[in-house]
Amino acid sequence: MKRFLFVLILLVFLMSGGIVFGENERFILPGDRPIDSVADGIAYIKVSDYFECGFSRFHDVVSEIKRKKLNSKIILDFRGSSAVDLKGAIEVIETFIGPGKVAYIKENKEDGVREKTMTGYPKENIKIGKIVCLADTDTNVPSEIIVLALKYHLFNFTTVGKQTTGNLECYRYFPSGIARLPYGFNWLSSSGVKITNTGITPAYEVVEDEPGRDLATEKAIELLNRE
Repeated sequence: MKRFLFVLILLVFLMSGGIVFGENERFILPGDRPIDSVADGIAYIKVSDYFECGFSRFHDVVSEIKRKKLNSKIILDFRGSSAVDLKGAIEVIETFIGPGKVAYIKENKEDGVREKTMTGYPKENIKIGKIVCLADTDTNVPSEIIVLALKYHLFNFTTVGKQTTGNLECYRYFPSGIARLPYGFNWLSSSGVKITNTGITPAYEVVEDEPGRDLATEKAIELLNRE
């Protein structure tokens, strides 16, 4: 009986895809490592594993944040996020800024260059107070699209971390598997103006962490707690 209960509890935990640690609201996607600490009342989302676990889990996390009324202070951690699916990146953007045009894309195809504007409607929209995005040299397109789109659409938004590379490559799904295709991007402001950028220059740069400390996250907490 005890063994059956243990297996049942384990299955429930694994199927949940994440866990909230104590009083600190940390939403950890499958495969991610939790950070040591996050201040109370701040929702922390690690987003490096979207490519593996899919975006349905992200929407679950957003729903949980809304349910717990933690949408006034949010940290989105894009460090180590080398690549995610382009369509999924647009879904994340729409979650925070709502429907509308967010990115102008030149897509290199064998039969020439195709131009299109990424737009759509969110499955789960959330109104937020303050948001801080963490980035580093491993934060590449299309994670950069998410950060830059939020930057040009949200008022209470800032970035912390290291300069990103602006590497214009991302994953694209095909029936036969996955391929890496080159893209050219312009980000659109809330008024629809094209913005060219070769990468993310954080508003607050954190070059190196000290042993046992996550200085970028500490800075994000400080900024979110400012009046």
